[in-house]
Amino acid sequence: VKLTADADSEAFVADMRGRFGDTFNIRTPDDGGEINISVITGSIALVAILLSALFLAIAGIIFFNLCLLTIYQERNSFGIYKSLGMTSVQVRLSQVWQSLLLAVIGAVSGIIMALLLAPVILSALTAGMGLARFPYVTSSLLTAIVLPICLFTAFVSTWIPSGRITSISLRQLIVE
Repeated sequence: VKLTADADSEAFVADMRGRFGDTFNIRTPDDGGEINISVITGSIALVAILLSALFLAIAGIIFFNLCLLTIYQERNSFGIYKSLGMTSVQVRLSQVWQSLLLAVIGAVSGIIMALLLAPVILSALTAGMGLARFPYVTSSLLTAIVLPICLFTAFVSTWIPSGRITSISLRQLIVE
């Protein structure tokens, strides 16, 4: 329990010891047993950042592979689009816009789930350790910084493999 600055910690400890006796371990910062929750939450934040970076890299690889797979499966359609007058860049941009739309939907749903579910889940996980309510804090600034990074990752991981669309020709598809 963290008391306000004007509270008398010795009186509080004496009151708690009088009420609960030996059923609780009550220590003051002077007893040398203070557990600094900010160190714990700081470590958790660092782990969350590393996991987020790993997740972003994996998402980029998944986008890359899905784009290659889509191009391979839909090359007949892309050849028809090109024969109807679409340029390779227009076909590539359609793939990029599709990936960006999926990335935006994923980011928005992820933010909503993080705001609604994460505090409940983290509090349930830490309740057994004595932390009844996990101090879940979000930063709007960091979220605003990360969203363009996610969109840029989706763009790059779609634009690079969609370069194979330029090599699709209708003649080659007719021969096949």
